[in-house]
Amino acid sequence: PAACSSEAFRTFYVYNTDGNLQRTSLIDEDGDTTSVSVYRYNRKGICKSIDIYKAGDLTGREIPQFDMGKMTALKIESGEGENQACYKYSYSGENVENETYLDKKGNTKSSVRNEYEGGKLVSQERLDSAGRIINKRYFKLNDSNEITEYRIEVPENGSEFLFRFDYDYDEAGNWIKQTQYYNDRIISVTVRNIFYYPAGS
Repeated sequence: PAACSSEAFRTFYVYNTDGNLQRTSLIDEDGDTTSVSVYRYNRKGICKSIDIYKAGDLTGREIPQFDMGKMTALKIESGEGENQACYKYSYSGENVENETYLDKKGNTKSSVRNEYEGGKLVSQERLDSAGRIINKRYFKLNDSNEITEYRIEVPENGSEFLFRFDYDYDEAGNWIKQTQYYNDRIISVTVRNIFYYPAGS
């Protein structure tokens, strides 16, 4: 998409000639740019860093790490280059099976276990630093791998939350409007403006 907007914010996307995302800009309801993310790539077209700017100042950097074409870690740094956190990923085939969040000292703060069926994500378990389940999430996806429903269960108190998503599509089959419901009440609407260019232009 070239642009995406929700009820209060808009996000603009800029791509390079190779089709890689180059820049995103978050615009608030007053039309002011609140943050800009700049994507940098190596000669092989692999993203080597994402620089985050606010009011023109570098405030953070995300550094993905890859092994055999798969992202195995995402380092989070401050604008001064100090380590802040790290996400680590392990795979089962092509799917991310486990995600682990580490603080700046390398201590595990939380983790996520993913379960798939037919290559589609069907459930997640979110755990705290001691391995206790915080919540469980169950997903329903359509043929385009878009979430149409997800349910959150909280074992500690037995509460349950159900969210549903509807989509409107353009002629190319890409969604241009996403409506999110909670208890059959609209809580979020996201609109995407997608611009298509003739092949070879």
